[in-house]
Amino acid sequence: MNYSNKYDLPSAMVNACEEDDGHKPEDGVYHVTELLRPTKAAALLRRHYNEISQDVSDCVWLIFGKAVHSLLEKSDMTGYAEYDLRVKLENGLTVAGRCDLYNEKECAIEDYKTATVWKLLYKDFEDWRLQGLQYAYMMQIKGHLVKKLRFHAILKDWSAGERKRAVILGKEYPEHPIWTWEYDVSAADIASIHDFMLERSSAEDAAIKAKSDDDIAECSPEERWNTGERYAIMKEGRKNAIKVCDTLEDANKFIAANASCLGAKIETRHGEDKRCNDYCLGCDYCRFYKENHKEEK
Repeated sequence: MNYSNKYDLPSAMVNACEEDDGHKPEDGVYHVTELLRPTKAAALLRRHYNEISQDVSDCVWLIFGKAVHSLLEKSDMTGYAEYDLRVKLENGLTVAGRCDLYNEKECAIEDYKTATVWKLLYKDFEDWRLQGLQYAYMMQIKGHLVKKLRFHAILKDWSAGERKRAVILGKEYPEHPIWTWEYDVSAADIASIHDFMLERSSAEDAAIKAKSDDDIAECSPEERWNTGERYAIMKEGRKNAIKVCDTLEDANKFIAANASCLGAKIETRHGEDKRCNDYCLGCDYCRFYKENHKEEK
């Protein structure tokens, strides 16, 4: 991975980006967070790791996250901090990870995160659950019982004003900018996460060894974080839609029920692929992205 510095930011920021945090590709070894990515996105990043470039200005949250981790891990004395884990699976591949903290007294995996308020409001914790369970599986292989996952999130966009507004309107909003998500680990979780690790590492390994980038199966709409198609009711002479509907059926019903829509046409608006446009570092090597989004960017 190469880092540019278009805006001549301090060298300390460049160094923080370039510092090896254990995620540099290693043959036959897959990091727990890597297995959470779509197979094609992860494989393209590996296949073109030395060609891909990012500007330091685009890595502000990477730097912020590293700073938070560094401070909190050094300050916690309740267990094993920065615990490196490696387990070789039956397929011959190794899964590696670095657990922020193993709380021996409570038999808990603890992890520090920087997140947005929206993650809490949408209750979007599946990636945390899968990451934590992989740590739990590897810890238990090494003889450490894990009963609980505990993720401590620093909410980087939390606002006291938004909190007050939400209370007045009776809406949900975190009370503090630091919030903890907990999950109780079961035996069934450990069995299922083993299957997940085996399946995802095998799929990614096969994708990396594919003859060409185009031979790797495309990401699904869900993996691309596609927002879904919507249907705009348009009328000649108007720049804006009369109404935008979630389904074609709803759009037709609206036209039929409203005389003012006489002569209106339905325009299909394809959903945005948020991961492709904003988060996939290997997008420039993906045929789907080049055919559908390259010009947008």
